[in-house]
Amino acid sequence: MNDEKILKYPELTQKECEIDAENPERVKLELRVFYLDYPVHKTLDILDKMYHGWLQYQVVAGTYDMADGLEDMYFFYDRLRRLLIAAYVTMREGEESSKIVLDDVIGLKKCHPAVSTELAPAIELLIRVIQPEKVFLWKKQQSNLKVREEFEVLFILQDRLQQKFIDLEPKLDFIHAAQSHLHCSLCVNGALVEAFKTCDLLYLSYCRPENLIYDLSGKPMPKIASVDLLERKAKSESTFQWTIQLAHSFYVQSQDCLKDSPRLAAFLLHQCAEHSYRALITAFRGKEKKTHDLFALHKEMEQIAPEMCMVFPVEDKEGQHLLELLNLTYCQSRYQEDFAVSRDDLKLLSERVCKLPKLAETAFNKMMLFLDLTE
Repeated sequence: MNDEKILKYPELTQKECEIDAENPERVKLELRVFYLDYPVHKTLDILDKMYHGWLQYQVVAGTYDMADGLEDMYFFYDRLRRLLIAAYVTMREGEESSKIVLDDVIGLKKCHPAVSTELAPAIELLIRVIQPEKVFLWKKQQSNLKVREEFEVLFILQDRLQQKFIDLEPKLDFIHAAQSHLHCSLCVNGALVEAFKTCDLLYLSYCRPENLIYDLSGKPMPKIASVDLLERKAKSESTFQWTIQLAHSFYVQSQDCLKDSPRLAAFLLHQCAEHSYRALITAFRGKEKKTHDLFALHKEMEQIAPEMCMVFPVEDKEGQHLLELLNLTYCQSRYQEDFAVSRDDLKLLSERVCKLPKLAETAFNKMMLFLDLTE
């Protein structure tokens, strides 16, 4: 027993702990000590390894074809797994106002229609590794070029993080590499609460009860007054319309400069793209992303409006090249004397950039309609 537990539970060093049905607090104390050494996710992992080890032993021993024995052992393993989880729930009972559902601790609320048998194992694995408070899952907006349905999973972490984002993100990337249609992101609980207070339309749209697939804490989400939401939507509408009109204006001006001032035309196309992205970010998030870097703004679109990303798909060689070229024009078209954009590239940029303001308007209108329907 380590020093931390000796200090925290000195009574356990005085005599051997015995299970006593008449003393439930003593039983809970024993459980707390057990789960202090072996958190529930670690406990289940060890049990899984023991079960698989037993299966391997049966193969070596040559008794793996005894169907009754295998079935009995699987039944015992499954019930022991449930018992360990039930013990964890019992230990937590009364310590906080959490309403832990057994299936939630195991992994997911299987009733959620978007959680297919294909996605569930990957999400369950991340829940065990990340140990979030809540998990939300929703279907991403479908672009015309995407054949397969794509899903976004948002893991809400405790404010006092046990692990750093930088350590967790590679695990999300690993799952995305295996399940490319599953997109994962992280958020601490405090940031989510603040997003609700400021009426962040993106979080309000997706962090809804029907999208909650895992809830360990049982804490209710903050409630938003209808008048606050109406005020926020009105402000969002005003901000979006003003910014998107600037984007349209920049595009019109760029067309007037194509022949005589290609450098200026390239700069104006950059401004059209930037303001198209910025219009959605500011409208949905309620605050500006202070950067002229199109790659940073483009990344924001992955959550807000994925169809915007298809204009310059960064996984495509040409899309990556054109976005890099457009990104360079913000500074180099004004300060680099030898900077030049070929007429062919300028034409390609113009053809693609003209789509952004229209797509932004469509995405914004869809979001406003969705909020109207779900109020």
